Amino acid sequence: METSVHQAPRITLRKRKRRKPFIKIAIILGILLILGYLALFFVVLPERPDYPFFQGKSRPLAIAYRGGMSMAPENTLVAFQRALDVGADVIHMDLQLSKDGHLVAIHHDTVDQTTDGEGRVAELTLEELKKLDAAYRFQDIRGHYIYRSQGITIPTLEEVLQAFPQTRLWLEVIVPEGDKENESGGYGPGVILEGETVERAMARILWDTIERYGREDFILVSSENDRFIEAFQRESHGKVPVAAGQQERMRFIFFHKLYLDRLYRPKVDVMVLPASYAMINLEDERLIKGGHRYNMPVIYWDITDENVLRNVLVKGADGVVTAKPDLVIRILNEMEEFDGHR
Repeated sequence: METSVHQAPRITLRKRKRRKPFIKIAIILGILLILGYLALFFVVLPERPDYPFFQGKSRPLAIAYRGGMSMAPENTLVAFQRALDVGADVIHMDLQLSKDGHLVAIHHDTVDQTTDGEGRVAELTLEELKKLDAAYRFQDIRGHYIYRSQGITIPTLEEVLQAFPQTRLWLEVIVPEGDKENESGGYGPGVILEGETVERAMARILWDTIERYGREDFILVSSENDRFIEAFQRESHGKVPVAAGQQERMRFIFFHKLYLDRLYRPKVDVMVLPASYAMINLEDERLIKGGHRYNMPVIYWDITDENVLRNVLVKGADGVVTAKPDLVIRILNEMEEFDGHR
């Protein structure tokens, strides 16, 4: 008789899956990031100085871009006076260096765009520049050349300081393309001293002029050339406020848009923003508050659209640089009237 042997069922033990170590690492890193971000709120912000340029203002500044270039020939004494007549708080003007070392009010590298002459500003002496009609290209809203042949010339910085002794001025220094590092840029002998860059020479000449006229409290300086900004800060020893150039503006936007604004450390005294940049909306109340947290006025640049003007002013901008200062004045008056009836 055959006997059958029954084998016991084989028990298979399942191996416990080990949690992958990167999950634990990710959790730990996440916790550390959260704690690090929360720690930013305990970071002590550096104190920033108050400058007389911004003191005493009861509302945002209406800043006439190039003197209000929609109303009169840009960067001329006529434009500056016209802007003041309509109520502008600050006159913006561009500055370049003539061949013989004079700071003159003109925006473009050449005189072709605004005058009846031609040639690079850096290759023309003050005498040659003064022969040009600075109103030659300006047209009013009807297309008429109403300021031609009236003796309107390219003014020097000294002429502006003499003509408007109590006016706040925004001086934007333009270093022409190619005039960088140690190149002389076509300037005459003695303008660029030995060992100087063009930026350092312009900073030296500008500070000497401001100091000679005692206008430190009435001046704000800017430039898209960050090397000039650094040179001017050294020359002036921080006695005159400077506005952000391109690199500083991008740093400010980067830190604030990524919610890392507590890590931002300003190198300038005033933040200048366009309404938008590379499809990024900068009409942002958070940016304005971010500047104020560092005691930095936030000013919006080259805006003429009425809706945009209203939006940035309502959100708390400290001023607007515009070719239409009369429009900004009207909007500010309307806002004050509305607040008075609330």
